[in-house]
Amino acid sequence: MRMSSGWEDAQEELLMLEREKEDILNNLFQTVDMPAVLDLHARIASFSSEIKAVASVKKQADRVEELYRKALHLLRVALAAVVAPNYSGSIREFAVSSYPLAVEAGHLIEQACHVIQPEARRKYESFASELTHVRPPKFPQPVSDFARRSRTHYDPHSALSIEGMRNLHAAENVLILMQRLVIQKLEGIEKWQAKLTKDQEAAENAHAQMETRLQEQVAVLARSVSV
Repeated sequence: MRMSSGWEDAQEELLMLEREKEDILNNLFQTVDMPAVLDLHARIASFSSEIKAVASVKKQADRVEELYRKALHLLRVALAAVVAPNYSGSIREFAVSSYPLAVEAGHLIEQACHVIQPEARRKYESFASELTHVRPPKFPQPVSDFARRSRTHYDPHSALSIEGMRNLHAAENVLILMQRLVIQKLEGIEKWQAKLTKDQEAAENAHAQMETRLQEQVAVLARSVSV
């Protein structure tokens, strides 16, 4: 508890010092009209906003990546069940093992579509557009119907069961297509993450450079005011 309190006190003190610095600079700017200093101050504010904006988008990209990695894990488990030596190849086994995992993976993909906010879509349209309108491949309707009804009743001789068997191979292929889709999207997300890291570093470097130049200009300004 003491460590947490000490850290919070340090953070609060840093914020107070930052505000005092801003007040001093603003007073100097109001005292002497120096366009170069005013321009630097405005550019620093711009880069500061850019850093915050990129950080916000980064959080969204991180969340999308997290959802896709969870989906990939579920699909790998689902596919592992299908290729396991003891897999019977029956529609019932598929319906109670792999199918629910794939459905959950589909829900995660759909959930990821709603994470990216409008501002991020505008700023990184080429990346965001690939992640906001994703439609996972659908299972054959007879398989979905069978999976839904077999939870309460299973009759291997029913027309629904027979039709489900005919579509089982297609349903197993859907797992492969879904995994391929998720891997493809994750590759795109990794490229987006690299771009975000690059943009963040560029904004931070530019911000630091402007801060250094501002300090130099303020030192000159302070000397001129004191004379």
